[in-house]
Amino acid sequence: MFLSKIIETNIGDYIYDAVNNKIIHLPEDLSGEIKREVFSEKYFEFINENELRDFRDPIKFNIRSYKLYSDNEFKKILKRSINSITLCVTENCNLRCEYCCYMEKYLDSNYKLKNMTKEVAFKAIDFLMENSSDSNVVYVSFYGGEPFLQFNLIKSCVEYCKEKYPFKIPSYNLTTNGLLFESDDIIDFVIKNKFHMLVSLDGTKKSHDEHRKDLFNKPSFDKVFKNLIKIYKKDPKFFKSSVGISAVATSVNRCKSQYAFLDMICKSNINFTSAKLMGPFKKTLNEKLPFHTKDQIDDTEFEFIKEYILNSMKIYHNGFNNEGETTEIYPGDFCIPSVRRNFISPEGKIIICERVDDRNEIFTIGDIYNGIDLDRLNKLFDITLEKAQKCKNCWAARFADFCFKDIFDLSAEHCKQCSQEVYAGLKRYIEEIKNNKEIIIYLENMSVE
Repeated sequence: MFLSKIIETNIGDYIYDAVNNKIIHLPEDLSGEIKREVFSEKYFEFINENELRDFRDPIKFNIRSYKLYSDNEFKKILKRSINSITLCVTENCNLRCEYCCYMEKYLDSNYKLKNMTKEVAFKAIDFLMENSSDSNVVYVSFYGGEPFLQFNLIKSCVEYCKEKYPFKIPSYNLTTNGLLFESDDIIDFVIKNKFHMLVSLDGTKKSHDEHRKDLFNKPSFDKVFKNLIKIYKKDPKFFKSSVGISAVATSVNRCKSQYAFLDMICKSNINFTSAKLMGPFKKTLNEKLPFHTKDQIDDTEFEFIKEYILNSMKIYHNGFNNEGETTEIYPGDFCIPSVRRNFISPEGKIIICERVDDRNEIFTIGDIYNGIDLDRLNKLFDITLEKAQKCKNCWAARFADFCFKDIFDLSAEHCKQCSQEVYAGLKRYIEEIKNNKEIIIYLENMSVE
């Protein structure tokens, strides 16, 4: 059947019509007939009563262009509405995590790891400030490698902002592995300047140390955990408001003890996010490393998973309440490149975000000296539209989970996994909201994080 799917739930079978964007309960006998591809009078009565199309009729989605603005509109946005840069201050790191996006560079003896210079960093800040007049708040983030290996540069950037842009002090963000918080100077600096930080901690000592080792192949959990406690003791208020835990929960380190640890973090009201592996690195890791557990995990046992589930359900809930029958869709979850995120490489290239594979030139959309290149942006939009054409025959396309970082990885396996995730999401949504007004009201009023 075209652009439709039977969803089997614990409260009966439902049919999802992806064109009308509706979910309708199927009588048991009719569901059995449709699965056997028998289309009796009951079928035609059913689609007429529910104002549905004939699912046997060939139909495809029409994939809209991801370019939402004209060239002139984009030029205005790029001059006035950029609100964020992420400075890759160094590619060097004091860890060698097996799933790191720089791992291939670390292992390549011919590749020289780069550090950002003060001149590049200051020019990047100028680029942000000069093109953000319509942005009430601007963000400067520091990224690596391990950014605190360039602590002096980070301090210089903060001083530069204070001296040159005293009336538009940025909100500072940073992602770190936490090892260098042994230095009181670093802790005092981030507290004084109200940094918002994500510290990488993958769960229990076992889960964390399995893949996050230093240059000498030694584990890192004990040092990181000790440093987190050190920050908390120095300023509990800062810790609660500005320090978050970022955990990579992959198929290779997914186990009950890890989830219990992360749940404890969540229940302690510590800011928490579950990071995902990106692109080819996820594929490489899962191919090379064996599962170390066969734990059967009931995700609903854990508070942080419940939050993820509710956010997922909110996305489906919004999807069913936004638009009616249409074949015009944007598969995936795409941002407006160059506005919300701009990843600045050590040499000053502007890459659409830190999550893409920076080795692919299509993701480079300009540089800090000449600004955003509209021709490069248009090429990115065109290639994305071309790659997304494979979604036009997919029943799950409305809720597809991919963005620019995935456009070169839309393999059959990726699409299969995506449709399985949408199926599971729809199944959960149906089972949870059926006759449950409290959840419906909750979803109506919650915001998606």
